[in-house]
Amino acid sequence: MRDTRWRNMRTVLSPAFTGSKMRLMFGLITSYCDSAVRTIRSEMASDGRAELEMKELFRRFGNDIVATCAFGIEINSFRDRTNAFYTLGKELTNLEGIQGIKFLAFSSFPRVMRALRLRLFSSKMTSFFRHVVMDTISQREQRGIVRHDMINLLMQARKQELRFDENDNIETSNGGTGPHKRLMDWTDDDLTAQCTVFFFGGYDTVSTLSAFMAHELAVNPDTQERLRSEIDGVRTSIGGAAKLTYETLQSMRYMDMVANETLRKWTPAPFLDRTCTKPYVLEDNNGRKVQLNKGDGLWIPAAAIMRDPELFPDPDRFWPERFGADGQDTPIDSAAILSFGLGPRNCIGSRFALMEVKAVFFFLLTHFVLEAGPRTQHPIKLKKASLGPSAEKGFWIRFRLRDQGGRQS
Repeated sequence: MRDTRWRNMRTVLSPAFTGSKMRLMFGLITSYCDSAVRTIRSEMASDGRAELEMKELFRRFGNDIVATCAFGIEINSFRDRTNAFYTLGKELTNLEGIQGIKFLAFSSFPRVMRALRLRLFSSKMTSFFRHVVMDTISQREQRGIVRHDMINLLMQARKQELRFDENDNIETSNGGTGPHKRLMDWTDDDLTAQCTVFFFGGYDTVSTLSAFMAHELAVNPDTQERLRSEIDGVRTSIGGAAKLTYETLQSMRYMDMVANETLRKWTPAPFLDRTCTKPYVLEDNNGRKVQLNKGDGLWIPAAAIMRDPELFPDPDRFWPERFGADGQDTPIDSAAILSFGLGPRNCIGSRFALMEVKAVFFFLLTHFVLEAGPRTQHPIKLKKASLGPSAEKGFWIRFRLRDQGGRQS
């Protein structure tokens, strides 16, 4: 989407990711994480060990959390391993081989792809998500169900029930008194597309971030131990993992540093695609110039920028402390942190993604020690046929139950 239509859509969707909405969804996420971790424990061998493939593991976490928080559907992909949401979601977010080339073509030449009447996703897949969204809306309308999630906002937007304050921001409180404003007319496909793109954006990228983070913790035991110490300290102060709150998770400084360093070293979105909105001359340090015109497509190499040694010394080293107060001699340039993009089109779900990843690792490290096993590939070699970063031989990590004190958490 572009221009006014994009701005209107962004205005409608932004309240789904405010701090207040994060708090409402956080309980759903922690409850699910606790249940999923206990399922993993129940399936471990008698010696309390198991070697698991991390991308597959975190896809199941991500699938179920997004299904709950965006679609209001309760799923446990650890018990029901072949549910339609998981299998079609895996197909939806596959960007390897031909599908990856098609995705690049749609990003770069949308008019050509439309003229050729090519489809990025199969009719089976789009039909499934359309039915899920429409059935969910129908049930909520019939039964008067209100959930503070994306679908509820979209339902209000379609009925033109959203109210706006004096700054043209949507009022998120139930008793809003601002005026109604008609931003756009909504079709069923508009509603389905926004829910599906949230699933698409959060499913594979979050599982990729989590898989690389698990790998780095396994091969950097000192980092893992420091993070576990922070987690144990928080658990002690709040009286157990069951009492974890959104505010407490946000206060975990080292958890934040580990997540940011993983995003820097292994950003799930290796490039950003943008469209030039006005003429601009791009000039490098040697005086070479490139004239950009309105409508030109741009690819910004986020992964290369975040591995630039001039911006991040020793860039191939996994060093969370670089994001701490005493990490680097000079502060990190915020414009070089491109994990979620920059500017008005930055990732609308960045806070949701980080909340999900941090909550998952809080529960995992409460129960398990992550170790390099016989199938762990280190250093990681990336797949050549994948659009996003992915381990050539998978992310195999050995889980070991912690001591008795950890198991009683």
